[in-house]
Amino acid sequence: MKRTRIIGFVLALLWMIIIFLFSNQTAEVSDKISRNFVTAFIIEHYDGYASMETDKQIEFADTLDFAIRKTAHFMEYAILGFFYSIILYGYELDKKYNWVKFIIASSILCLIYSGSDEIHQLFVAGRNGNIKDVLIDTSGGVFGTVIFVLLIKVMQRFKNEY
Repeated sequence: MKRTRIIGFVLALLWMIIIFLFSNQTAEVSDKISRNFVTAFIIEHYDGYASMETDKQIEFADTLDFAIRKTAHFMEYAILGFFYSIILYGYELDKKYNWVKFIIASSILCLIYSGSDEIHQLFVAGRNGNIKDVLIDTSGGVFGTVIFVLLIKVMQRFKNEY
């Protein structure tokens, strides 16, 4: 299990650095990446967009961009929650405690990192810290942890059957 913990630490640390780098982008850079790549790509491939009136196109693009950004928050932390779970599983918390405590432990780690990330954004040009983002991030962390637990349970079931 020691190797599992090391892998988990490395993955979590690398992912936390990636999250930090995204958060360290100015609002202008972050908006350009979001709008010019992801939102633009979806709009380009959405047949109904061209037939919308201009004000509806703007509203659609804004709504889509907001959904993409919040989904990105959720998914970033789902991945981090999964990586934290690898670390905790390496400590065999699943055997010492029940799975609920395991999920809570991983989620608290996500909450702490998300909170620190939002505080960090207070010092980045054009960005601000947002409690809603902490909640979205933590929810993503819970989701990633639950996915990990389900995968472990499925693997344990197959191991017991064969």
